[in-house]
Amino acid sequence: MAQTQKPTVVRAGIQLRKHAAHHHAAPPLDKRYTSPPYPSGDRAVGKQKKLPDFFIIGAPKCGTTSLYRYLGQHPDVYFPENKEPKFFCDDTLYTEGLDLYSKRFYRNAHNYMRCGDASPHYLYYHKAAQRIRKDLPEDSHRFIVIFRDPVARAYSHYWNMVYEGFETLSFEQALTEEPSRIRTNDYAARGVLNAHYVACGMYAEQLGRWFELFDRNRFLLLFQHDLAKQPQKLMTRVYRFLGLTDVNVDASTVHNPSGQARSVGLQRWLRQPSRLRKIVSPLIPYAARYRVATLLVRMNRRTASYPPMDSQIEESLRERFLPDIERLEQITGTDLSDWKSARTAEMSADR
Repeated sequence: MAQTQKPTVVRAGIQLRKHAAHHHAAPPLDKRYTSPPYPSGDRAVGKQKKLPDFFIIGAPKCGTTSLYRYLGQHPDVYFPENKEPKFFCDDTLYTEGLDLYSKRFYRNAHNYMRCGDASPHYLYYHKAAQRIRKDLPEDSHRFIVIFRDPVARAYSHYWNMVYEGFETLSFEQALTEEPSRIRTNDYAARGVLNAHYVACGMYAEQLGRWFELFDRNRFLLLFQHDLAKQPQKLMTRVYRFLGLTDVNVDASTVHNPSGQARSVGLQRWLRQPSRLRKIVSPLIPYAARYRVATLLVRMNRRTASYPPMDSQIEESLRERFLPDIERLEQITGTDLSDWKSARTAEMSADR
């Protein structure tokens, strides 16, 4: 697809050219995927504040950590040390306002051309889309989404929750209980996805809600298998989407491999709010708290793998995901036949 050259951007003596977004060709979208005009926003951001101008919004367990790490290698890209601020999907954080969001995560981002937020729960949490549209200017509406086989994603999500100490049911039982768990899960208050194993893999359904608020050309849709096989080629597309120069990517490190907590009790204490943490938090700067917690999580983690998925459960899941997969094929113009066939042997070699 021919690219339209946009004005040169001059920053710190370096000339960088913005490039138009490049993505898979997609068929015409129906009215559900046509966004209304952009609003001006009723919580205008002052010039002194630095806020993100692009987002990696999902999906969880689909390679967002690798994407975050690779993109963070670019000299003109800034990410906060905490990959997932979750500001727009955590009601507690959100009520504290954009000033806190800017100061906590982006106070050192002023000398960078692009500034990102890589919170993969945003795709699933529709309020995040509404809040971003309301609070941030149109030129910050750039959204990167990466997908993987939804069956493999669900299984990876499940075992992650088991190893974190938050899941006690078998995979089959967890799938059966998911609808009732979602109804009672206080997700909005905590900004955390627990037992939403199937729901998080309904990618087309989630995209549909975002497309109602933003134009389709504001999105770059990617696939994890492309990131794994040809990381440089995929990252070149990302750079073009963000108007950045192309740089070489160091893809030698495996990011976010499967792991198991050595102490489940410690892991749960680190991950969930507690009375002691509420008392201590105001006394210690956020950056220091985050670094200490990250170090403790890393020290409490060991490499682990999990058993292959039961073939009957896999077959049942593929049937459940099929309509959404077919819709995603229409949206992206990509053949996803591999997602429709059984691949039990691959379900245990995941990260």
